[in-house]
Parts: sequence; structure tokens; C-alpha cells
Amino acid sequence: MGGRIYTTRRPILVHGIGFANLNGSSQFFYRTDADFPEADITGDLSLSGWIRPSGVSGYQVIVSRYHSPPNRAVIFTLNNDEIAVFLGTNGTSTVSKTTAAMNVIANVWTHIAITYDASAGTVEVYKNGAWVEQLSGYPNAIFSCAPPFSVGRMAATTWLFNGSIANIAYFDDIRTAPEIAASAADFGIDLSGEGNLIGQWIFDELPSATAIDNKQTDAGRDLIPYDGGNVAFKNLRQWGGKPIL
Repeated sequence: MGGRIYTTRRPILVHGIGFANLNGSSQFFYRTDADFPEADITGDLSLSGWIRPSGVSGYQVIVSRYHSPPNRAVIFTLNNDEIAVFLGTNGTSTVSKTTAAMNVIANVWTHIAITYDASAGTVEVYKNGAWVEQLSGYPNAIFSCAPPFSVGRMAATTWLFNGSIANIAYFDDIRTAPEIAASAADFGIDLSGEGNLIGQWIFDELPSATAIDNKQTDAGRDLIPYDGGNVAFKNLRQWGGKPIL
């Protein structure tokens, strides 16, 4: 079971396994740019996590830093049963690409990851630790802007994720194929010691609602739950076994 040992101002998490259930209509996690300025990555980045969508119809955002112009940076989203990646170029226009061979299945846990190579303008997409496809034609830098960092939505209450999300990790470098494979092999892997980790949210804090950043750099990286009227929802669930892929 997950837990915390309070030895300093910030809690140190005991490694555990958990996930967040989101209802697809009003629930997501977020942090404002003012609280979490480190999220403003304009170059190389990597995003990964586990998803178990309740259905595979339409857009369902996994992670985003994206809002109405001029606040357009990154969207990492499920598009039906594929993965789509959006990168903002100048605050108003966006380059978007979608994989052609992802085949995410409803009600099944899938590990998904992307890496963005700014110099090449490419994104590599991985499923369950295996490389799927390279998406090319992206800009050589991500637009620097100030939308919130969100898990489970695009902006406001748009493209909300319906299902379960676990162990989201955000890096300001290009993760290697072996590193991604290692994350896909361990549902609750602790990445807090990785040097280029910006934030990791394992969602193992039951019964607390706040998703604590596993890197434990500062409280501004803890994600705040939102449910309609900004009421904290306690929708984190512990899960005692490794997902069947």
C-alpha cells in the first residue's frame, strides 16, 4: 500500500501502486503555470503513463499544457484508439499528428509514451514499451506560454478522459527505448531519482485527493483535483496487482 513518512516539510512517498478514476465529464487534475513554471518546456521532452479508457471514441486528453490562443503548447491525447500529439508553434497555430497503428483497447491497461526531439522535429510513439511509429513535421521548438499543466483534460472541461490513469511522468529530455521499456514493465515504477524528471504522479495517495509529485521538489508540482465546482474529489484508487497487457 502507498503511504508517506513525514520527515521534512515535504512528505517522502513509500513506493506503492495506485491509479485515478476520471468520469470523462467533470474530473481532472491540474496545476497553474504560476505554481509549476518548470512545466514550460520548449525543447526536448518525454511523457509517459498508464491508461485504461472506458471507451475509445473521440479525443480524450492524457496530459496537456494547452488552452485558447495564445496559450498553446502540448497535448498528448487518445484519439479514438490511436495517440495524437499536438505541439503549438506560435501561440495560435498548432501542428498535430496521429499514429496509425496504436490500437488502444477499452477497459485494458496500456502503457503509452512519447518523446519529442526538437532539433529533428519528430515524435517517437511507444506502446507497452515497444516502439510504434515516428511522427515527423513538428516545429523545432514548442511555444513558450502559460496554460495550466493538466492530467485528464485539454482546457476548461474539454476532451476529458473517461477511465483510469496511472503513473504519469514528465521529462525535459528524450527518454531512451530501454528506459521506456523499464517503465512499461513496472506499473508503479519510482522515477524520482531520474535527473531530467520534471514531475511524476503515481496516484497512490488513497484516501487523499491531491496527487503528490513523486520527485518531491516543491509543493507546486502536486496536482490539484477538480470536479465541477472546484470541489476536491477523492477518486484515487489503490490497485493490488500488475496489469495484464
